Parts: sequence; structure tokens; C-alpha cells
Amino acid sequence: QLQESQCRYDDLAEELSVSSAKTSGDTSDTQGELARLQRAVLAAEEDARQAQRRFEDARSEAATLRRELTTIGHDLAMLRTSKAEVEQELQTLSEQLKQQPVQQPSHEGLDSIVKAMEADFETRTMRLKEEVQYLRKRCEEKDRRLEVLVCEKQAMGVQLQQAHQSPADLELG
Repeated sequence: QLQESQCRYDDLAEELSVSSAKTSGDTSDTQGELARLQRAVLAAEEDARQAQRRFEDARSEAATLRRELTTIGHDLAMLRTSKAEVEQELQTLSEQLKQQPVQQPSHEGLDSIVKAMEADFETRTMRLKEEVQYLRKRCEEKDRRLEVLVCEKQAMGVQLQQAHQSPADLELG
């Protein structure tokens, strides 16, 4: 796109010099045409600079979103691993409790321990579910922001193409 802007600038500059050489006899028309071409060249340069700035901003934002999305993905993977470890630990402890003889004098103590462990497991599970939901929501928000940036980039591309076509329309007119 920048190359297209540069080509457009070069074409306008060349047209300006050709027009200057051709119209050295008729100065009033030439000066008006020369001023028009100079304005068109300046406008094309400014459009190209603005498009470049917007493009760089969009590229930077997209890179930031990709990094954040990667970080969220790693966090989610760690949470899944942690959840699996907690579930495995609970399973192991439950099996150990089942293997112990039924008639133990501290059976009531085991029931309270199992209930406490189950309550702790449920609490951890709820926290993990909430955290997963939060991370999913953030991922969706990042996806939406990325889509908006892509749309803006495409819109800027269309504007830049239209800006390239505008001087050509002026030449034909």
C-alpha cells in the first residue's frame, strides 16, 4: 500500500513537472494547474502518512492481542492441569478411605475429614470453573477486538485505494 502511495506521489510529481514544462507560455492557467497538482500531491502524501500510521497502530494492537491470547491459553492449560491433579488426589484419598476397615474407633473423624475434603474439593472446583469462565470470556472479548481491528484495517485499505483513485479522477476530469 505504501508502495502504491509512493507510485501515486511519483506520478503526480512527474505530471506536475510535465505540466510545468508544457505550460510555460500560458502562466495563469499553468499556475492554477500547478497549484492544483501540488495540492493533490500534498493531499496524497498526507493520506499515505495517515494510512501508514493507522496500519502500524492496528498491527501493534493485533500483536498485543495475540500475546494476551497466548498468555490466557497458558493460564487455562495450567488451570486444567491443576484441576486434574486435585481430582486425582481426591480420587486417591477416596479409594484409601474405602480400603480402610469399616469398624474403626475414629470412624466419625474420617467422615468429618471426608466431608471437609469434599467441601474443599467442591470449593476448588467452583473457583476453577469460575476462572475458566472468566478466561473464556476474556478470550471471546479478545477475539471480538481482533475482528474489529481486522475490519478497521480492511476499511483503511479501501480508503487508501480510494485515495489513490481520487487523483486519477481529477486528471480525467
